[in-house]
Amino acid sequence: MNRSASANGNDRDLWRLRSDLHFRWVDGIGAADGYWVVNDPLAGEWFYLSKIEKRLLELADGGHSIRELCQIAAATIKPLESSVDALVSFYAQARRKGMLVTVGNGGPIDRAVFDQSLGQHAASSFSTRLSRSLGKMVAFRLPGLNPNAWFQIPETAKRWSSSKAMWIGLIGLTVISFALLVARFDVLAGELSRAVARRDPVWFVLVLVTIAAAKSIHELAHVVACRWVGAECRELGVMLLFGAPCLYCDVSDLWRVPRRSRRVLVSAAGMMAELCLAGLATIVWAVTDASIVHDLALVVMVVCCVSTVLINGNPLLRYDGYFMLADWIGVPNLSQRANQAMRNVVRKGVWGEAADVDVVPQIGRAVPTTALVFYAAASAAYRLFVVGLLTLLIYHGSVDVGLGWLGAAFAAALLGSMLLRAITSVLRSPDARPRSGQVSSDQASAPHRRRWWNHRRPIVFVAAVVGLLWIGMVIPFSRRVVVPVLVVAAEQQELHAIESGRIVELAESGTMVESGQVLIRLRNDDLDDQLAQADAELAVATALVAAWQSRKGTPAENSAALSVALKRSEAAEKHRRLIARRKQRLTLVAGSPGRFTHAIPTPVDARDRKWRPGQWVPSGTLMGWVGHPEHRKGVALVDQSHVDLIRAGQHVRIRHASRSRGQIQGAVIQGAVTKNTVRHFERAAVESIPPELLADAADSKDRLDVSQANYFVRITLDPASSPPLPLRSVALAEINVEASSLWHRLRRIAALEYRGL
Repeated sequence: MNRSASANGNDRDLWRLRSDLHFRWVDGIGAADGYWVVNDPLAGEWFYLSKIEKRLLELADGGHSIRELCQIAAATIKPLESSVDALVSFYAQARRKGMLVTVGNGGPIDRAVFDQSLGQHAASSFSTRLSRSLGKMVAFRLPGLNPNAWFQIPETAKRWSSSKAMWIGLIGLTVISFALLVARFDVLAGELSRAVARRDPVWFVLVLVTIAAAKSIHELAHVVACRWVGAECRELGVMLLFGAPCLYCDVSDLWRVPRRSRRVLVSAAGMMAELCLAGLATIVWAVTDASIVHDLALVVMVVCCVSTVLINGNPLLRYDGYFMLADWIGVPNLSQRANQAMRNVVRKGVWGEAADVDVVPQIGRAVPTTALVFYAAASAAYRLFVVGLLTLLIYHGSVDVGLGWLGAAFAAALLGSMLLRAITSVLRSPDARPRSGQVSSDQASAPHRRRWWNHRRPIVFVAAVVGLLWIGMVIPFSRRVVVPVLVVAAEQQELHAIESGRIVELAESGTMVESGQVLIRLRNDDLDDQLAQADAELAVATALVAAWQSRKGTPAENSAALSVALKRSEAAEKHRRLIARRKQRLTLVAGSPGRFTHAIPTPVDARDRKWRPGQWVPSGTLMGWVGHPEHRKGVALVDQSHVDLIRAGQHVRIRHASRSRGQIQGAVIQGAVTKNTVRHFERAAVESIPPELLADAADSKDRLDVSQANYFVRITLDPASSPPLPLRSVALAEINVEASSLWHRLRRIAALEYRGL
């Protein structure tokens, strides 16, 4: 803007400071670090101003034009190093935010501000609208109410909260809960793994209700602290957080509190309440046995601790930790200044000297640009990490309920909108909006703006980013398939009861046996009766043959009768051999030397989980195994979505509870997969899956879905492990499959989730 333009047109722009705005001075760390907080009671918003900016606003009395205001400011406010363009831009920004109102019909600047606001609203990017829509799906607020009329803090409660007894009790609770966690950390890890693996719908609902209750206590703590320091809670209501109802509160009235320590206390109140709740839940978890109360106490203490450390207490996210840091260092607009500083640096690298530099007012303490850029980069990276982790959890949860395609679409839309929003802010053309101070009717009516693809530097930047992303997508990365594996003896011989019977002789489990040694002997009274009857029939048939052979008579008659008697005798002898062979099957012997191990009876005996003499054994029952006493192998169960990745000879690492990770190695020894067929992999019917794997699947986060097709994969284990792994124990096998790129993995997920849509 030039002076002639100001003199010709800007005289009609008469603006006045609103009289209903509330101003409050906030002390900073130093004498020069304080700032003014402005509250708009109509819009429910608040703004931060420096001393000079407040004095500039006070000059707007509705009787002077913008040109005259700039002249008065230059003459009366010292030091004032801003140019006329910067002053006009400041007043235009204040008018856009509603702090100034127009006196009269308005002039060119006022119309330009109005048209610019409409243009920004209409031209809001698709990524911004998508982010807002997805944000409402994640956290949807219902209308709340004002709790100040009925929520009062008694004076006795204030005195009690400031007493030494309360703080001693909190310190004691912290020490006790921490000691319990350290003493029972191994138990905590095991129970936490089982709790995460549970897929019971009732359990899922109880977890959501418990988390919602904990977060509601968090918000109530903010309300209590806000009322305790003398501020008001503007709104208290219900918010649907991932579908679970919980409370939310608006404590923006905290700007009225001048003391910095009290504002920090209100911001930390929610986390303090959650940590106290986690301490109480730890004690409940430690003193209770396995029950629903025990499990929910575990959920409360983990959720309250993890959410406090990773989300609420982390200053890299705009939650309690951020506001505590901003208040403590005296920089209320820390996030805005840091993001703008980082955006300016990136845009400077993309657009060069043509890049426009937006300057965020320095409110409060001065912070170096390098520190602001570092904070913004760390905040963006951590925010992307948290959102990625949440979307991953949502995707796995949707897969468990059969809606994996919906979870994948939600994750892609959420992450894509975040990246697209960041990219569009960097690629915005420098001439796509007026620069500081260039708010005029000519600027507002400019016909066409050049896009980023009309400039050479942004094209090179976009090409470099796309190239790097493509390289990252196509570079193959190592990949592992984690599957449950059952540890069995090498050279294992399975002993099945071919015939039903009652145990009369049984070798002890764990004993060394020789080849041909009798291990199990069964008795079947029905077979004994059938053998006795077959012996009697054979005796009768043999006697009949002998009688016809010794009988005198015509040769023809004797020959025909003798032939019938011989056939009867042969049939009786054949039947007798069949019964005798079935009876021999009641005796199970070792086919090779090794160690004999009992199988677990089905159904499992509740007393000792062992076979006992006198117990009835149905036909087809697995009785035990004979195998090598030292060497082990594994039987892994791979689902149909990963079986095509398994190849013979692939390296395997076993994760067993009795060994350190990576101590036991192995290799796949069975099968090879071609493009269209799976060879040498035995498909596992539900009834053929070992009961140990089925029992472990219920308690493992690597859930075994028996409703889908599963395949047995044989794995040889390194014989150097000493002592050998316990037989029939369940471990996890990390199979190092062929390396694949991120693009290939995304294609597999898309093909798996959207196959039938």
